[in-house]
Amino acid sequence: MAMMGHKKFQYLAVAIGFSLWGLYLRTKLLAGRGWWVDEIAQFTEASGTLKPFWKRLSNGEMSCFPGDYLLTFPFIKAFGDNKWLTAIPHMVATAIGFYFLYLICLRYLKTVWATALAFLIYSANSELIYHSFELRPYAVLATFSLMVFYCTETIVCAEYNPSPIQKFFIGALFFLTILYQAYGIFIVGFCTLYSILNERSVTPWKSIIKRIAKLYIIVGVLSMPIWFWWASYNVENDFTHQTFDFIPNPMVDVKGFFKSVVGNLISPKPLRLLLAGPVLALLLPQPSRLKYIGFFLLLVVLPITLLLVFDLSRHYWFIQRQFIWVISLFAFFVAWGWESAVGFAMKRR
Repeated sequence: MAMMGHKKFQYLAVAIGFSLWGLYLRTKLLAGRGWWVDEIAQFTEASGTLKPFWKRLSNGEMSCFPGDYLLTFPFIKAFGDNKWLTAIPHMVATAIGFYFLYLICLRYLKTVWATALAFLIYSANSELIYHSFELRPYAVLATFSLMVFYCTETIVCAEYNPSPIQKFFIGALFFLTILYQAYGIFIVGFCTLYSILNERSVTPWKSIIKRIAKLYIIVGVLSMPIWFWWASYNVENDFTHQTFDFIPNPMVDVKGFFKSVVGNLISPKPLRLLLAGPVLALLLPQPSRLKYIGFFLLLVVLPITLLLVFDLSRHYWFIQRQFIWVISLFAFFVAWGWESAVGFAMKRR
């Protein structure tokens, strides 16, 4: 018990220190910028009046989902164009993201240095900093991915045995994530699939499905009719954007494509040296290798690939903000890789 308490204290000290630094970087950026056209377009029509969300007007990113509009509408209504007060919901969401990264590190990582590494990457990532406090949905999506990843493991894995009230709040989280923005269903779906396959190594399929079926049926029945309502309509049916305006076309410049995608997953540039850890963890026969490969495929590669395919089918931009929720999970992934690789090397010695 004393050892566990000491571990929590160390992890918490690291989390608080890096969180304060990360929040400072985000606040510093907000201080130097005003509202820009996409933020204004999320809330107002061409006439300048606030959008009525029930009319399924576009809220950006091929999406009529009004989650961020509803979250921030009271603050827009109360504080007008005050960028600091209207950003309060996203500030709170960002702080919650740091807290859930701490919970994930406490649950899965064995060393304080790996926790520090995860928080370093998460705090310093350029895309997370840029989108954290702006009036768009991406800060909340980045936090939702951490929350859902932690909670799917809690609901799927038998060792955690959540209480009825915990199950209720987890179900509410899944419901809100699915309806918040078009990519919310990806977050819940991929995190759930990873957790089920992870648990499958110790628990029969039938037991897993029996344990989670009721919660997922209730969430599905309540959320999916609304999801289809928002997903079935978009005012911009004929996009004319060049898909690869921001990220190179892999059919033309495959090196540039992967360099751009990976560079957004881990930035700024000096931190890209840390990618050696995940590569080693994927290649070395370390004990958690299969779980690690599964995480990489289901929570990094597959979501980004599907987003690319969807963008190509709609002639929409393939842009890094779309996979910002993958970026937040990738910070943990890199730290986990280094811990696994170093732990394997030390045991071999």
